Amino acid sequence: MRPEFYPIRVRGHVEPSTAQDDEPPPHQSMRRGLLIHVIADERGRLSYATSRELLDGVTVDERLYHRLRADKEELKTMRALVSTFRPDVPPGVAGASRLADVGALGKLINRRGRLRSIPIVAFDIPWTLGRLSPHAGRGSSGGMSLCLAGCGAPGADRAWADSFDQARITIRSRGPGQAGAFVSWGVAANPAARPRSKRPPAFVDLRVIASAVWASEIDSGEEACSKFAISWPALASEPLERLRAEAAALAGLHAAVGAALASVAPGLAPQQTWSAGSLASRALREA
Repeated sequence: MRPEFYPIRVRGHVEPSTAQDDEPPPHQSMRRGLLIHVIADERGRLSYATSRELLDGVTVDERLYHRLRADKEELKTMRALVSTFRPDVPPGVAGASRLADVGALGKLINRRGRLRSIPIVAFDIPWTLGRLSPHAGRGSSGGMSLCLAGCGAPGADRAWADSFDQARITIRSRGPGQAGAFVSWGVAANPAARPRSKRPPAFVDLRVIASAVWASEIDSGEEACSKFAISWPALASEPLERLRAEAAALAGLHAAVGAALASVAPGLAPQQTWSAGSLASRALREA
């Protein structure tokens, strides 16, 4: 099923880079990220999703996604609603909202995260990626292997087949009582679709970092935002409005936890931040 795109496009303008490989070093990778946020139904199944490309705390690209196989009436309603949205970007910056099925999001995560090494950001990475994955299996090194929507499909015999050009994601527990999970990319079958960048791809879990900074377990995006004095939106009756408002709050949380991490543990990469112990160890090394 090909993604359906509608002519609602507002794309942020970013000055072209002056160097081919000008990404910040790993310890500064909170500067940039592809924020993913989803809302699910009462059974935990994906309803809607959004992505926001963040650069120095500014949203430069916003896209919206509906579940696969959404019916025509639902799409008609969504199209009408999205046409009323204004770009959620600072004044003077052209922003964009696109609408597609969630398969387009799976491919975007592969392009941005795996090929360009832009950190994939979410509150509770395992739960979020799980909602975006129509197929899960056992990882070759243990844990769970996920195929994101748009990156594979069942064949004529109903057996699942991964895309030749996309890769799976493996999630492994850090062990009993350990916060967070190890998240890594697999390898695409097509050699031409493998990353050429020397920068390792990163997954940044806002839940884990916020909990580490506060030295306490944080269970929700609302709780995390309250810890960092960021307003969490009231529950909206319209799911897409709720989705966008929560994503905006999480974008603010991304900037806040990045600043806090840089303050308490300068030089510590966000993907290496697991607990308050990580911060203390870094502080001792820097002392």
